Amino acid sequence: MFKSATVIETLEALKADGAVLVDVRTEQEWKNTGIADVWEIYANTVVSAPNMELMPEFVNELEKNVAQAKSVYFICRSGQRSQVACALAQQSGYNDVFNVEGGMNSWIENSLPIKAV
Repeated sequence: MFKSATVIETLEALKADGAVLVDVRTEQEWKNTGIADVWEIYANTVVSAPNMELMPEFVNELEKNVAQAKSVYFICRSGQRSQVACALAQQSGYNDVFNVEGGMNSWIENSLPIKAV
Protein backbone atom coordinates (compact mmCIF):
# COMPACT_ATOMS: atom_id res chain seq x y z
CA MET A 1 0.00 0.00 0.00
CA PHE A 2 1.23 3.47 -0.84
CA LYS A 3 1.72 6.14 1.80
CA SER A 4 -0.10 9.42 2.28
CA ALA A 5 1.36 12.84 2.95
CA THR A 6 -0.19 16.15 3.90
CA VAL A 7 0.41 19.11 1.62
CA ILE A 8 2.78 20.59 4.23
CA GLU A 9 4.76 17.32 4.39
CA THR A 10 4.82 17.25 0.59
CA LEU A 11 6.16 20.79 0.30
CA GLU A 12 8.87 20.02 2.86
CA ALA A 13 9.85 16.87 0.95
CA LEU A 14 10.05 18.86 -2.29
CA LYS A 15 12.43 21.31 -0.65
CA ALA A 16 14.69 18.38 0.23
CA ASP A 17 16.77 16.68 -2.45
CA GLY A 18 15.33 13.77 -4.42
CA ALA A 19 11.54 14.21 -4.13
CA VAL A 20 9.35 14.83 -7.17
CA LEU A 21 5.72 15.97 -7.35
CA VAL A 22 3.63 14.59 -10.20
CA ASP A 23 0.43 16.47 -10.93
CA VAL A 24 -2.16 14.07 -12.39
CA ARG A 25 -4.95 16.56 -12.97
CA THR A 26 -6.32 17.36 -16.41
CA GLU A 27 -4.55 19.91 -18.57
CA GLN A 28 -7.38 22.39 -18.06
CA GLU A 29 -7.27 21.96 -14.28
CA TRP A 30 -3.53 22.54 -14.34
CA LYS A 31 -3.86 25.65 -16.50
CA ASN A 32 -6.39 27.07 -14.03
CA THR A 33 -4.23 26.47 -10.95
CA GLY A 34 -0.75 25.05 -11.34
CA ILE A 35 1.75 24.42 -8.59
CA ALA A 36 4.85 26.52 -9.00
CA ASP A 37 7.78 24.67 -10.59
CA VAL A 38 6.44 21.10 -10.79
CA TRP A 39 6.19 18.52 -13.54
CA GLU A 40 2.76 17.29 -14.57
CA ILE A 41 1.19 14.31 -16.29
CA TYR A 42 -2.26 14.99 -17.69
CA ALA A 43 -4.41 12.30 -16.11
CA ASN A 44 -7.50 12.80 -18.24
CA THR A 45 -5.96 10.53 -20.90
CA VAL A 46 -3.56 8.51 -18.78
CA VAL A 47 -4.68 7.54 -15.31
CA SER A 48 -8.42 8.03 -14.88
CA ALA A 49 -10.62 4.95 -15.15
CA PRO A 50 -11.74 3.69 -17.66
CA ASN A 51 -8.44 4.59 -19.34
CA MET A 52 -6.45 1.96 -17.46
CA GLU A 53 -5.38 0.42 -20.78
CA LEU A 54 -3.10 3.46 -21.15
CA MET A 55 -1.03 2.39 -18.14
CA PRO A 56 2.06 1.65 -20.32
CA GLU A 57 2.05 5.28 -21.52
CA PHE A 58 1.81 6.48 -17.91
CA VAL A 59 4.69 4.22 -16.86
CA ASN A 60 6.80 5.41 -19.80
CA GLU A 61 6.23 9.04 -18.78
CA LEU A 62 7.27 8.23 -15.22
CA GLU A 63 10.41 6.45 -16.39
CA LYS A 64 11.37 9.39 -18.61
CA ASN A 65 10.77 12.05 -16.00
CA VAL A 66 11.10 10.72 -12.45
CA ALA A 67 13.25 7.61 -12.67
CA GLN A 68 16.01 9.17 -10.55
CA ALA A 69 13.68 10.47 -7.83
CA LYS A 70 14.07 9.10 -4.32
CA SER A 71 10.35 9.57 -3.67
CA VAL A 72 7.37 10.45 -5.84
CA TYR A 73 4.38 12.45 -4.59
CA PHE A 74 1.18 12.37 -6.65
CA ILE A 75 -1.40 15.16 -6.48
CA CYS A 76 -4.76 15.76 -8.18
CA ARG A 77 -7.71 18.00 -7.30
CA SER A 78 -8.98 16.14 -4.24
CA GLY A 79 -6.83 13.02 -3.78
CA GLN A 80 -8.81 10.40 -5.74
CA ARG A 81 -6.98 10.27 -9.09
CA SER A 82 -3.64 10.50 -7.33
CA GLN A 83 -4.52 7.30 -5.45
CA VAL A 84 -4.93 5.55 -8.81
CA ALA A 85 -1.60 7.01 -9.97
CA CYS A 86 0.08 5.77 -6.78
CA ALA A 87 -1.25 2.27 -7.32
CA LEU A 88 -0.10 2.26 -10.96
CA ALA A 89 3.35 3.53 -9.97
CA GLN A 90 3.69 0.84 -7.31
CA GLN A 91 2.61 -1.87 -9.76
CA SER A 92 5.39 -0.58 -12.01
CA GLY A 93 8.05 -0.97 -9.34
CA TYR A 94 8.17 2.45 -7.66
CA ASN A 95 8.48 1.90 -3.91
CA ASP A 96 8.56 5.32 -2.23
CA VAL A 97 5.19 6.62 -3.47
CA PHE A 98 2.94 9.12 -1.69
CA ASN A 99 -0.62 10.30 -2.25
CA VAL A 100 -1.01 13.99 -1.36
CA GLU A 101 -4.02 14.11 1.00
CA GLY A 102 -6.73 16.51 -0.11
CA GLY A 103 -4.95 17.32 -3.36
CA MET A 104 -4.96 20.83 -4.78
CA ASN A 105 -8.01 21.71 -2.70
CA SER A 106 -5.88 21.29 0.42
CA TRP A 107 -2.84 22.92 -1.24
CA ILE A 108 -4.86 26.09 -1.89
CA GLU A 109 -6.58 26.01 1.52
CA ASN A 110 -3.11 26.01 3.11
CA SER A 111 -1.99 28.99 0.95
CA LEU A 112 0.94 27.07 -0.54
CA PRO A 113 2.68 28.43 -3.68
CA ILE A 114 0.84 28.17 -6.98
CA LYS A 115 1.82 29.11 -10.50
CA ALA A 116 0.45 32.37 -11.82
CA VAL A 117 -1.99 31.84 -14.68
